[in-house]
Amino acid sequence: MPVTGRKRSCVEDYVVKGPVNDDERRTYSCGAPGCPYQKETKSWTASSWADHIVSCKFTSDEVKASVAKSTSTAKTRVYLKSITQANESSKRAADSALPGSKHARLQVDQCDAKRAQRINEAIATFLVGCALPFTIVNSVFF
Repeated sequence: MPVTGRKRSCVEDYVVKGPVNDDERRTYSCGAPGCPYQKETKSWTASSWADHIVSCKFTSDEVKASVAKSTSTAKTRVYLKSITQANESSKRAADSALPGSKHARLQVDQCDAKRAQRINEAIATFLVGCALPFTIVNSVFF
């Protein structure tokens, strides 16, 4: 017999259902280890639990992402936007480290003799121009 009705939310996988009380209320608690959050209600609301799971400090990032992708509430949309921006930012940082990238930073480990001479002259001009004693420079060049 085919299953009918609304598709089961993945949020239910991360919430622990307690027994039904005498007044037909049920206690639901967060399934994240260490989370003390509980809610007693007559009806199940996946959206409010999705909001809690996305903002819960005890829930792993993988679970948060899974819940945020499967539901559409204000908090889950904000969470998805934040992780998307973080992923794009880290991707840009990784791309900029690649040689030949248009965002590659100039990193020079060595220079030719002419450039070294210009650097030395600039340092000497700075020291003499500012009347700094050569003893403050701890370098092999002086």
